[in-house]
Amino acid sequence: RDIKLLLFGDFLQIPAFAKNFERDYMKEHYGNFYFFKSHAFKKMNFSIVNMNEVKRTNNSTFKAALDVIRYGEKERYPKLCAWINKVMYKQSIPPNLPVMSCWNAEADKVNQIALRNNPEQPFEYKAKVTGKFNMKDCPVKDHLILKKGALVMSLVNDLENGEFQNGSIGEVSMCDTFGAWVVFQHSGKEVYMTPHNFEQTEMQILGEKLNSKGEYVPDVEHKVVGECKMLALSMAYGLSIHKNQGASISTPCVVDLGEDGFKEWGSFGEALAGVALSRFTNPELVYLKYPFKPNHIKVNQEIKEWVLAH
Repeated sequence: RDIKLLLFGDFLQIPAFAKNFERDYMKEHYGNFYFFKSHAFKKMNFSIVNMNEVKRTNNSTFKAALDVIRYGEKERYPKLCAWINKVMYKQSIPPNLPVMSCWNAEADKVNQIALRNNPEQPFEYKAKVTGKFNMKDCPVKDHLILKKGALVMSLVNDLENGEFQNGSIGEVSMCDTFGAWVVFQHSGKEVYMTPHNFEQTEMQILGEKLNSKGEYVPDVEHKVVGECKMLALSMAYGLSIHKNQGASISTPCVVDLGEDGFKEWGSFGEALAGVALSRFTNPELVYLKYPFKPNHIKVNQEIKEWVLAH
């Protein structure tokens, strides 16, 4: 079977926030800090499938707005900002909505305050790690404190019963030493959340083999090298934009992109607006903390050019 690289629309939303020394290290050892320019990418000879149809929302105007942000179509910024502010910037924000922020520290601060103000008994959950497993590559943290009444978000999809997905928000109704009961907002159903098994794999090239076209391609095997068992939940009073890539949000949420945008922030801010807004199934669910401006849109031109060429 041919090896393919599936190119989703969110590919443009990968933030280039690595520090210079990290980029230099990756360039020296891997050829480039972008995967599509690395030695491994060239060696693997991927077939590329560009999956660019938005499935998260059916709102055609919202889809068009996200494309303007994704591709940095500056001539359309005035109408874009006017539409976004009309739909997403409200005069008043309902209390107790989760806040999605550009800054991890700000999101953590909001969660800590909410947890501290909750008078219920705390339950602590710790990750059980085996083998070679890097927690930095895992959506969950190595420990989590929950209380009855806490607002939480699922970090995985329920592939078995379909009762929640990555990004579903709910309220903890009861905790025990093993898991937690959560009432999800989108359905009103109470679900018992137990530890999820996360796996990390390493790719091994066994040699070469003939593909369906009669070409020699690498014979690849993916081997599980480490596992982590942990509740796939996070506190949802404060959410990080970066950590919510892949999530689908179908309930109201405040989005904090800062007041002035990212013009003076170097590479910080690349794609953050696109990542944040494209999480939502409906633009009406977004409550912008500040009015949306052209300076909130920042596109990585190098990634954009490569994607458009494929």
